[in-house]
Amino acid sequence: MVTKSKEFSQMSYPLGHYIPLWILGVFTLVMVCVSTMGGFQVGFARRDLPSTSVSGDLNVDGEVKSKSLAFSGHDFRLAGGSVTTQAISEAEVTGTIELESNRVYLSSWVGAGDVTIALPEATEGNLVTWSQVVQLTQDDGSLGFIANGDDTFDSDQPVKFYYGAAGPNIPGVGSLLGATPLDGDSRMTLATGASGANSVFGGIGSSVMFYCKTAGVWSVSVETSCAGNCNRGAITFSQ
Repeated sequence: MVTKSKEFSQMSYPLGHYIPLWILGVFTLVMVCVSTMGGFQVGFARRDLPSTSVSGDLNVDGEVKSKSLAFSGHDFRLAGGSVTTQAISEAEVTGTIELESNRVYLSSWVGAGDVTIALPEATEGNLVTWSQVVQLTQDDGSLGFIANGDDTFDSDQPVKFYYGAAGPNIPGVGSLLGATPLDGDSRMTLATGASGANSVFGGIGSSVMFYCKTAGVWSVSVETSCAGNCNRGAITFSQ
């Protein structure tokens, strides 16, 4: 009696009655690709692949560092080695100060007097940050940021606000949300208001960031922080 297993073993091509292994392998590979990349069958896991845009100021060194990302997140650390950090003392924050390109200024200004700060030329990709590292203690001081030459502030984009110790519901912060430059405005004044401790800019960590997306135009973002009532302070633009 010839068994089924013996018949199978005596065939010239015993797998000829079944799906060839290479077809099975190809089918498996196709299903893996379809599932991974976003299949057209319900139930397959979909893997979304992010789109990537690389600009001229992008540096890759273990992790992505970019000035445009730093401005978007209001965090100069995201710019990595693209910017240079510089401490500036209370004594230096007086009269008129000229800033340099791609710098982070760590200011020890205490809020005394009106200071004029000249921005560098607004060249594409330029990022300048002014960050407060001490608590304001003086009253009625102001910082006047002046654009260089024919440079202006972006009239198509309101000032972007990030809230530190001063939240968005604090009256002093709410009054700033409408701060938008007009066409041709080249001066931005940041006034502390009476009582530095109550100013929305008075606390450690408050900062202003200027970024040039288009040559000749500065975009602005502000992070607020204060130690008091947070009900003082103003941003105004002028020509």
